[in-house]
Amino acid sequence: MNISKSVTRSLLTRQSLRCSHQSGRLLFTKTLLFSPSKVNTLEKYLAFRFTRSFSATVGVRSTSLDDDYKIDEISSSEFHTIADETLENILTHCEDLADTKPQIDIELAQGVLTLILPPNGTYVINKQPPNKQIWLSSPISGPKRYDLIDGQWTYHRDGSTLGNLLREEVTEALGIEATFDGVDDYSKSR
Repeated sequence: MNISKSVTRSLLTRQSLRCSHQSGRLLFTKTLLFSPSKVNTLEKYLAFRFTRSFSATVGVRSTSLDDDYKIDEISSSEFHTIADETLENILTHCEDLADTKPQIDIELAQGVLTLILPPNGTYVINKQPPNKQIWLSSPISGPKRYDLIDGQWTYHRDGSTLGNLLREEVTEALGIEATFDGVDDYSKSR
C-alpha cells in the first residue's frame, strides 16, 4: 500500500468521537466515518479526483478530457494570439452594449477583462497561459475554465461555449439582446 492510499484509508476509516451533553453528563460515542466496504470505492474516487486536481495545478494535462472532447494542440504563441483576440472581441461587444446601457463598466488590462453589470455583479475573464485556458468568474454561474476544443472555447463539464454563456447571462442581466458573435469561432482555418 503506498503512502497516499494508506493516508486515504486511515482518513476514511478513522473513528471519531462525538460528544453530547445530556442531563448534566457528557456522553461520548464512537462513529465510523465510512463503512469498510465503501472504503475501496471511495479510495478510487478520491485518487481520480486528486490526480485530476494535481495535474491541473501543475499544468500537466492530457490532451483528452474524455472521449467527446479533444483539446486543440496549439503552441504558446498561438494560444496568446487566440486568447488576446477573444478578449478583444468580448471587449468590443461589451463596449457596444455600454453605448445603450451606460451602467456597464468594462476594462481590459494585461490579459484580464473585467465586466461590471449592476446589480448582478462582476465578471472576470482572463487567460491562463500555463494551461492554455480562458478562465471566467461569473456572478451568476460561478467559475469556469474553457479549453480550445474544435476551435471553440468550451467548458468540458457541460459542453457550453464561452460566447453562449456570455450571450445568455448578459442578455438576462440587461434585458436586451446581447450578441457575442465570433467569440467562439477560432478554427484552424483562420
